[in-house]
Amino acid sequence: MSPDQISAKLREHLEAQLSDSHGRVHVETMLSALGALAGFGCQIAVREAVKAGRINPEGALVEVTTNDGGTYYFGDQINQPLLEAPISVWKLIAGAAQHAGAKDLPDIIEIVRHVSATVGGGGFGVLRIDPKNQPHEAPVDALKKHWQPCYALISSLPRDPLMTGWYFAGAAQSVIVDARQVIDPALACRIVMEAAVAMSKVDPRVIGFEI
Repeated sequence: MSPDQISAKLREHLEAQLSDSHGRVHVETMLSALGALAGFGCQIAVREAVKAGRINPEGALVEVTTNDGGTYYFGDQINQPLLEAPISVWKLIAGAAQHAGAKDLPDIIEIVRHVSATVGGGGFGVLRIDPKNQPHEAPVDALKKHWQPCYALISSLPRDPLMTGWYFAGAAQSVIVDARQVIDPALACRIVMEAAVAMSKVDPRVIGFEI
C-alpha cells in the first residue's frame, strides 16, 4: 500500500471521528490533531526503529525531566523525520502550504525554540493563534483520543514504521490544499507544525501508550 493511500485512510478515519451531526469537520481541529499525531509519530518511529535494531539505542532519545515532574523526549533522531531529513513533516507541510498559495510560512526555528522554552510549563502545547482559530481539542487531548486507534489502523496495513509521522503529515497535506478557501494555508501550516513539534516531545505514558 502506498504512503498516499495510508494517509488517505487516516484522513478518512479522523474525519469520521471529528465530524458533527451534520457531517461537518472543524478544519482547525483536524489540522491540530494531524499535527499532533505526526509529531508524536516521529518519536514512535524512533522507538520502533530502536526496538527493531535499525537505530543504535544509545542517545536515540534524550530524556528530560522538568521541575513539574514531567518527562519529555528530544534528540536528533526525532528531529530528522520531523524537521531535518530530505523528507520530513516540516517539508511536507510547508510544501503543501506553498502549493495552496501560502505567501509567508511560519518560522520553524522560532517554533522549535518556543516549544523548548515552554516544556514543563503551562504554555506547552498551547497553539499561539487567534482564539477564533483554536482547535476544539488541545493537541495533547487529540493524542489521548486519537493516537491508539490511528496507530492500530496503520499497524494493520503494509507500512514502513520509519514513516509513521509522515503518514499523518500526508493526511494534513491534503487537508491544507482542500481547505485553502476556508483557512489561510500559512495559518494551517502553523497549526500543524506547532502541534507537531510540541507533541513530538510527549512521554508516551502520558497518553497511556506503550510500544
